Amino acid sequence: MFTQKFSIFVNVFTFLAIFAVKTEAVDYSWSALLKNSETWFGGTEALAIADSILKYQRSDGGWRKAMDDITITGDWEKSTIDNDATTSQIIFLARVYKRTNTAKYLTSLQKGIDLLLNGQYANGGWPQVFGLSSGYHTHITYNDGAMVRVLNIMKATSEKSGDFTFIDDTRASKAKTAVENGITCILNTQIVFKSGEKTAWCQQNDATTLAPAPARAYELPSVSGSESVGIVSFLKSYHNSLGNNPRLDIIRSINAAVTWMDKVKIVGIRVENITTNGEADRRVVSDPSSTIWARFYELETNKPIFVGRDGVIKYSLAEIEQERRAGYAYYGNWPKDLVSAGTIKEPSSSSSAIAVSSSSSESATPIINSSLSTLHSQLITYYSLKGEPLGNAKPQKAGIYIVKQGNSVRKIAVRL
Repeated sequence: MFTQKFSIFVNVFTFLAIFAVKTEAVDYSWSALLKNSETWFGGTEALAIADSILKYQRSDGGWRKAMDDITITGDWEKSTIDNDATTSQIIFLARVYKRTNTAKYLTSLQKGIDLLLNGQYANGGWPQVFGLSSGYHTHITYNDGAMVRVLNIMKATSEKSGDFTFIDDTRASKAKTAVENGITCILNTQIVFKSGEKTAWCQQNDATTLAPAPARAYELPSVSGSESVGIVSFLKSYHNSLGNNPRLDIIRSINAAVTWMDKVKIVGIRVENITTNGEADRRVVSDPSSTIWARFYELETNKPIFVGRDGVIKYSLAEIEQERRAGYAYYGNWPKDLVSAGTIKEPSSSSSAIAVSSSSSESATPIINSSLSTLHSQLITYYSLKGEPLGNAKPQKAGIYIVKQGNSVRKIAVRL
């Protein structure tokens, strides 16, 4: 009898303990929190959140997708840049530190920045989740603006601007290199059709081949009408920071993407929120005054595609299941402002523009201000596509390699 009562007591206690842990998790709305005024970040509410950020920081310097949900296991137990994680905590701590000058917040955000610096692939991309060796979380991830958020932090860190005016010189220098390598990755992952048409970007790319890659069942290789907007906006920001020394490859990348966005716009329809059988739903209706874009465009055809949880491509929103129609943004007006702004005028041939070749051929060499003397005097280092250093001699095995020479990072094809 005693044993039975004790067993019941233990089971109830265990249940309550688990329940207490699960209800402890807080759903932080980072986008809303980061809209607070500068003075708010020195107040008691902000300091309490900052202390929670420190409490749940992982040993590698990052944060989970659900920061304080310690019941999570598997991939999402690790540090990630998905759903604003890690990047938001770094920005939050930076703002608190600027108001309080409290060392513990500086130390924590420095660890976060170090994770971003050390977690960058040699090809310039970032994974969605750190510390994994396989699965789609290892892909270079543009989805939901993940990599662009990292690049914005790296850019501000390199410039000691915005939230990061206090950053040390060493991290600023490393961040500058990270930005340059990140831009190389962006240029190398811009999708070019077999016809030669340069378009925009996929939500995610294979970390080894750089090819467009699938993620969840309804996120297949395609050209994104959404994520590409954030990429182009970052490239324009970087372009503007170059002042009188623009880079021709960046200008052409931006212009190609904006031209593509204008080409694939859909005129005459809009999406309407409705209810079907008591549940949320969406449908497409005619509207001559409306212009929208699809989230996904089929590779090589530019046809809008819609994919449900079965992973099968459909060509109309109505063909996929109701849960996905209502639960995922398949249409939107994301590129509207970029298309309205138009393309950037290319500098004249006599200007000081930097022209960098993104060709994968072995002979492709970046040209900087028409002078190669400085570039050729710098040591060449070869890497595998996994980022493994291979030394300074040209690889003797056919394949695709990454070459770093000074501040230049590019891919080459070795053919024997």
